[in-house]
Amino acid sequence: MAVKKEAIKLKVAQQKEDKSFDPQVIVWAAFVGNGLIMVTKFVVAIFSGSIAMLAEAVHSVADTFNQLFLIISLKLGAKPADEKHPFGYGKERFFWAFIAALIIFFVGSFFSIYEGARKIIEGGHGSEQSYFVIGLAVLGIAFIFESISIGIAVREVRHGMKKAKKSLLDFVTQTRDLTLKTVLFEDGAALFGLVFAAIGMYLSKVYETALFEGLASILIGIILAVVAFYLAKEARTLLLGAAAGKEELKHMLKVFLEEPNVEKVIDLLTMYMGPESILLTSHLQINDSLSSTEQESLIDELERKIIKVVPKVKKVFIEPEIIDHRPLEKDLK
Repeated sequence: MAVKKEAIKLKVAQQKEDKSFDPQVIVWAAFVGNGLIMVTKFVVAIFSGSIAMLAEAVHSVADTFNQLFLIISLKLGAKPADEKHPFGYGKERFFWAFIAALIIFFVGSFFSIYEGARKIIEGGHGSEQSYFVIGLAVLGIAFIFESISIGIAVREVRHGMKKAKKSLLDFVTQTRDLTLKTVLFEDGAALFGLVFAAIGMYLSKVYETALFEGLASILIGIILAVVAFYLAKEARTLLLGAAAGKEELKHMLKVFLEEPNVEKVIDLLTMYMGPESILLTSHLQINDSLSSTEQESLIDELERKIIKVVPKVKKVFIEPEIIDHRPLEKDLK
């Protein structure tokens, strides 16, 4: 016989959030580094006339503004749940990461490809001879700054890697923290861009043509486009409501199946409400031999176990379906 379904809500305030790394450190380090690099690149680009250097300067503009948006996302995403947003503001992190991806494409990638193509079509010589050495020096300094920034990011995520027992590549590709992904992929793209810019400037000087600087600028734009599309795709998935990972789902299912009074797991629905926040809803078939009080105690216990094995789960809604083992009237005749 079916009984009235109950929804049990877990109190998030009693749960301490488990962070494997500090995104604030990662973002602020990238913001300061990119800001300094941006100003230096623009000064050299203006005086040298180097298109490759200008492309890198615009790239740094996009990176700097992106870090600013990510800082905003960290602040907004940390707001507690309220009546208008009962599940919290965690998805602010996903939204601003999507905006960052758009900036990378339209500001960084589009401008770099456009300027590179324009320089190739117009032709001419490379950067001014007197600023060639300065330009390479600036690229070298920028490379050091970017390396430090990405080094800080990698250092911060090592805690998460050890806890998840995953390699750096697996952890970065599987994490739902788009703040981390944005910083790492931006800094990685910046390092490649600096190398291409330096090669383009050098070849343009040797062969006295702006062709190579133009090609370098286009390559930088292509790299940024790839990064932008990847980050936008990840953000879109999370904004639409991505489910928990396979390993997390296995742990949740195991908790339910190990309980003798749970006859069947009808469904197990999850959704990321933030980088470290998962919503779980489930319908369970429970044996009718349990009283209402016992059912409530069972659900409370299941919730505690779920939180213990998957700390990211912050809200749990369990609705019991009672199995009636009593014989039907027609079976007694």
